Amino acid sequence: MIFTIFKKELIDTLRDKRTMRTMLLIPLLVFPITLTLFVNVSSSFEKKASEEKLKIGVWGDLGAKYWSQLEEMPDGLGKKELKNYEDSAALKRAIEQGEIQLGLIVPKNEAELARTKQSIPLTWLFDASSVGRQQRAESYMNYMSDNAEAKRLKELGVDSEKLHPLVPVYQNCASDKKMIGQ
Repeated sequence: MIFTIFKKELIDTLRDKRTMRTMLLIPLLVFPITLTLFVNVSSSFEKKASEEKLKIGVWGDLGAKYWSQLEEMPDGLGKKELKNYEDSAALKRAIEQGEIQLGLIVPKNEAELARTKQSIPLTWLFDASSVGRQQRAESYMNYMSDNAEAKRLKELGVDSEKLHPLVPVYQNCASDKKMIGQ
């Protein structure tokens, strides 16, 4: 009984040309418009996040080593304003309350780790519900890490090119016509 009703309704739907046009045209029109709108809104949020001046809190940087590195970073990585904190709990509270956007925690034994040439774990705090905060922290950390690595290699007398035996080179072989879409 149910199958008979389903079969009848399906046949009626397939016979109706207006319903068929609607079933085909609406998705063809609505999905690209929705996708374009979503991409534009998303990119505007990302652009706004990359141009935003972030307030960065720093705790545990007794020698102001990382403070000065953050200050010296080019504005191309994002504008910033630094603030020192007395304890890590206050730093975390400041992020939760929106007073600052990023927090950097330097371990208490940083000087000892640096002296013994060990890795130094720098902890970045951020509110992941805001677009672009983690990416900004990662770009700052990559800049600081690259500088620290270059300095350590120089101290050890190691040429950085000797550490990277393979260098990738990517070359596009597609013609301009093919890239445009023939």
